[in-house]
Amino acid sequence: MDKYIGKRIRELRNDFDIGQDQLGKMLAVSYEQIQKYVSGQYRLSAARPFEICNVMNVSVAAMFEDYCDDAFSGA
Repeated sequence: MDKYIGKRIRELRNDFDIGQDQLGKMLAVSYEQIQKYVSGQYRLSAARPFEICNVMNVSVAAMFEDYCDDAFSGA
């Protein structure tokens, strides 16, 4: 799950052309922490995906788009 969410964070950042440093500032965390979320090294609290979606102005469902497909395909 952590790696999947990290992948979605990267995809959403790319979709909106938001750098790790910019997202970090928006969430009041370091770009290194964003980098570790994206790589799956840091576990996210249940609230963090909501906060990320909120600052990117997308629905929480966008964070979990295609999760079942990826989970069952082993991606």
